[in-house]
Amino acid sequence: MSLKYLIYASTATGPISEVRSILEDAYHLNAANDITGFLYHEKGAFTQYIEGPEEAVDELFDKIKKDPRHTDIKVVEYGPVEDRNFHNWSMELFEGEGESGVPELITETLKPDGYGDKIDLVKMAAAIRSTRP
Repeated sequence: MSLKYLIYASTATGPISEVRSILEDAYHLNAANDITGFLYHEKGAFTQYIEGPEEAVDELFDKIKKDPRHTDIKVVEYGPVEDRNFHNWSMELFEGEGESGVPELITETLKPDGYGDKIDLVKMAAAIRSTRP
């Protein structure tokens, strides 16, 4: 089975309470489809990392693109992955408070066509971890 990862960025269309709804939907859908990853929310912006079987990731992203709870969806990075980075997370939520720099890190990598250069996942994970107590 070949594994794939995908990172995308988007903008929330509704209130913060929508984040919990997205998380609940993702948790159940991802567990059923062998997808792992995380959702990061900060300043009304989302960044999501998903990984799993190639077909399952593609099908999930097709659903994500149609979800009215966010807009301005841009693929940041995608490609094959040999081993999972988030083995036990069918979906983990991280919420920043405007200090992590993750939205800026993502925005800086995006090009006008919506695709970005390679993201340094180590830097991204460190920024996300810095938001945890």
